Amino acid sequence: YISRDLEAGGRVAARWVPGKMLAAIATLGLGGSAGLEGPSIYMGSSIGSYCARRLKTLGFTDEDLRRLMVAGAAAGISAVFKAPLTGVVFALEVPYRDDLAREALVPALVASVTSYLVLVQFLGVEPLFSVAQRFTLDARSLLDSVLLGLLIGLSARIFASAYHAVRSRVRRHPAPFWVKTSVGGLVTGLVGLVALEVLGTPAVLGVGYGGIQSLMSGEYAAGQALVLFLLKAVATIATLGSGAAGGIFIPMIFLGASLGAF
Repeated sequence: YISRDLEAGGRVAARWVPGKMLAAIATLGLGGSAGLEGPSIYMGSSIGSYCARRLKTLGFTDEDLRRLMVAGAAAGISAVFKAPLTGVVFALEVPYRDDLAREALVPALVASVTSYLVLVQFLGVEPLFSVAQRFTLDARSLLDSVLLGLLIGLSARIFASAYHAVRSRVRRHPAPFWVKTSVGGLVTGLVGLVALEVLGTPAVLGVGYGGIQSLMSGEYAAGQALVLFLLKAVATIATLGSGAAGGIFIPMIFLGASLGAF
């Protein structure tokens, strides 16, 4: 999403931003199985990069520009998850550069907290997901967590391999891009119809916040949770593998919640 649009000096190419944001809005608004975090990081990084370019007359260097780009990404994630610390950690992991992570920590923290404070003025401070139950941590719980981690780790590896295989084949196919994304949208819609028929709800479509909350609330039986996992995986691969714009992090949370519920 971001790396392909970086220019010399770490700037996000502004010419791609409007088109990609409109594509993300269309994908998510029309039911594509994708997350908000990808477009939010992209938008935040673009704003940070733009502001840094405008401030170069005040003596800002390319390193300052990169720090502001990371700070913008942190602010975008903070707004998506209502979690300032998540924004900081997530954004600092993106560049995979230890030196940049250290330098960008304070700007990312300030931008992330500020973004959160602005957001809650409109949406309130309620957490994104509510968990009513209280859990007792004991040896059995830790063992269950280890086994669950193994299951989800293997499942994530299989999902990632399937996604990259589909994405590579789609990229190599000579069909026009709009045909590829149209086919992906058609497959995603059909998966939603299957979910509606089998589970009574097209929960696999869209961002998936409602489905995650239902899984955490125990509204699905074990078999239904497994079906949700399989259908959500197919819908996400069809949406993002075909080239549509969106993030993959929130769908992975959905998949993990489905296996956890199972």
